[in-house]
Amino acid sequence: HTIDFGGFDITKNMVDALKVPEQEAETIKGSLGITDKQSQKVRASIERSLAKQMDKAEDLIRQYEQQKSKKIVKSILIGGGARLPGLVTYWTKKFKMETSVGDPWKGLSYPAAIGPKLQILGPRFGVAVGLALRSFTHVP
Repeated sequence: HTIDFGGFDITKNMVDALKVPEQEAETIKGSLGITDKQSQKVRASIERSLAKQMDKAEDLIRQYEQQKSKKIVKSILIGGGARLPGLVTYWTKKFKMETSVGDPWKGLSYPAAIGPKLQILGPRFGVAVGLALRSFTHVP
């Protein structure tokens, strides 16, 4: 499932809550994100932004576990917002499950020189790479 929400939504909410310019909100968010080192005011703003996504995820997890009679034990976050500092820890604590940021390049070949950049950009390309690879798995 996809939860239609991203880092821009967090930035926009920070701009409104903290009364700072967008670029400053982006810098604050990117530096400490939702880590314990972040100021309480900023952290509270980010947590309010994440609340809707967390509720939606909780509903999806509960629905899946009831329908399949299986426990979900791992989450993989993708999208640019997945790189929010502290999000993996926050998600892990909230759902009490192993959580990681997805690596859409896993198992793919690419020049070593662009590897570090791809690791930074990876979560943003998770859906695109997945859709591109899907066509290869469905070839008759």
